[in-house]
Amino acid sequence: MTEVKIWVGNLGKYNEGNLVGQWFTLPADIEEIKEAIGINEKYEEWFIADFQAPFTIGQHDCIENLNAIAERIDSMDDHEIEAAAELVGIGVVGDFEDGLNEVEDGRVHFYHDCDTMEEVAMTIVNETGMLDEVPDKVALYFDYEAYARDLEIESTFLELSQSVWMQYIK
Repeated sequence: MTEVKIWVGNLGKYNEGNLVGQWFTLPADIEEIKEAIGINEKYEEWFIADFQAPFTIGQHDCIENLNAIAERIDSMDDHEIEAAAELVGIGVVGDFEDGLNEVEDGRVHFYHDCDTMEEVAMTIVNETGMLDEVPDKVALYFDYEAYARDLEIESTFLELSQSVWMQYIK
């Protein structure tokens, strides 16, 4: 399970030379955050100084939006979250939320228990039944290594952690 944590500080107190703030695991109640770091009529602004998340968080990002993202990834598998981050990393999508949308919309296919692209190719051949109509004596000569190279050229495949590969389907 992937947690999203942010360190939120009181900006007014920080500007006075006092570092007041604490870590919160999202989703978190905004009113509880405000109370914990001393947000009131005198000190109205806060900032995010640090984070632990599978995506980048800016110091002025909206905590309500971050809560919504945390709720979405709470029900996702780690490899799905990693895939969303990878889509951002390779420039396919602009931000992590768009990456989540791509995963949730089925534009990412996962291949489990594959340590190499050749194993991914074997999985694809088996899942699609590509060689089912080919006599066994002929199917033995199928070049999975060459097919794996062609797959990588024709599509976007990325190796994730824990022997999982992803294919981005445009």
